[in-house]
Amino acid sequence: MNISESLLTNKDFSLFARLAIAAVIAIVCAAANISEGIMSVLCIAAILIAAFELVVAVLKNIIKFKFFNEQFIMLISLIITLAAGRYAEAVLAAMLFRISDFLSVKLRMHALQMAKSAGCEPDTEKKSRMDSFTQKALHIYIPAVIVIALLIAIIPMLFIEDTAPWLSRAAIILFVGSPCAITFSMPLCNLFAIYKMSREGIFISSASTMDMLAATNTVVFDNTDALAANKYIISDVMPVPGLSSTNLLMLAAYAASSAGHPAADAITAAYGDEIDPLFITGSEQLKGFGILAHVKGLVVSAGNLAMMEKLGLSAAAAALSIDPSAVHIAINGSYAGCIVITRMTNESAKSAIEALASAGVGRTVLLSSDTTKVTSRAAHTLGFGEYFPECSETDKVRHLEKLLADTFPEEALSFVGSSPEMLELADVGISVGENVKGCDAVLTTDDLSVIASAIEAAKRGRSIIVQGLAFAIVLKLAILILTLIGIAPFWLAVLADSGVAILTVANAMRAGR
Repeated sequence: MNISESLLTNKDFSLFARLAIAAVIAIVCAAANISEGIMSVLCIAAILIAAFELVVAVLKNIIKFKFFNEQFIMLISLIITLAAGRYAEAVLAAMLFRISDFLSVKLRMHALQMAKSAGCEPDTEKKSRMDSFTQKALHIYIPAVIVIALLIAIIPMLFIEDTAPWLSRAAIILFVGSPCAITFSMPLCNLFAIYKMSREGIFISSASTMDMLAATNTVVFDNTDALAANKYIISDVMPVPGLSSTNLLMLAAYAASSAGHPAADAITAAYGDEIDPLFITGSEQLKGFGILAHVKGLVVSAGNLAMMEKLGLSAAAAALSIDPSAVHIAINGSYAGCIVITRMTNESAKSAIEALASAGVGRTVLLSSDTTKVTSRAAHTLGFGEYFPECSETDKVRHLEKLLADTFPEEALSFVGSSPEMLELADVGISVGENVKGCDAVLTTDDLSVIASAIEAAKRGRSIIVQGLAFAIVLKLAILILTLIGIAPFWLAVLADSGVAILTVANAMRAGR
């Protein structure tokens, strides 16, 4: 997708023209020998041309009694810079702020557009814990910076005549103390990470989900929904004495041929020969039980134990097999045997568990409705650390609640399955195959390894945010010290705000790679 084609508008090109005009005015004021009065008027005009939206935004916020944000702190710093006689620097600051704001908005739109094009529409209202903490901290930090700068600017006016140096110092504190680098880069980092994962096969709902994924130390799988592939094989054919396996499989295949279910397809595939529809004179699907078909003059009933109970054959069926995956067959009302069908395990399951361990997940848990023997074998084969067999849906919920209670506050638990109750109960509910109500993420691929990729992407995104914050703080402090003691020029303090913001925005884009 070409950002220049998809996101740039006539209004944006108008902004570019306005920035160019403001730059020309600033250059003229810096190079030409003109009076200070004319220079101040020209620079104020240049600021209004370049950053008119900034003034409008601040006025709207003032009407709503919202004073302390990055726009307000920038406008105050521009006013103090102009009062200090730093006209060209004020224009430069306004231009850089507008450019960094433009890049932040456009890149955010670009990341959202790319995620939507992949089928994912993240909830931008749900903030991560780091976002929420930062917003709360800024409610204290921004007023403190403004108050300190105003005191430095105003108090010297009471005692000395030459206040320009103090006004410059106040402006430096405002520029360096502006939180633009933080407020611009953090949402972008999460959005680009969300886009990256939507491209790889998992849709993430919000930044708060990315935060929880980064903290995930326990991943719980529902065996029926998450690990079993939609592919079946015949593991055993068990006829009653006097009936051959071939004949039992043939009759079952004819009966199952009209069922349209993967398990029925496995029976017809195991039979191997072509099904002649002329031999089927009628069939009826009995929901919750199985299928009743007339095959070659015989009445063939194929279904579960409940169907055999309905026919009065439950004792004979149970004596042969109580495996819930077995398809029991009755011919003309007499029990004929069963065919055991096994649902294949997702081929990516083993590599997915290994990938989760590599991603730093310390606990993988399998919840299964299968027997202890079957569950134990699957858990050891796939590499699960813990497993709970013979679980009803109520048992699974109870185990999940216990696992959540055992999770440390700074850690999170992710559940992979399709149960709406369990998806909503988990810290991160990852739905398999469909967007179930209550889920935080949706798998759109059969490759379960993308769960580990999502956890790694979330951790990398958080790491990039921390790196960006550390970079911004260190650079701003260095510039603050150098400009206050007179070693660095004033314009470097201007770069400490919007310049660092642009760099941190560029750094945030790494989360999408």
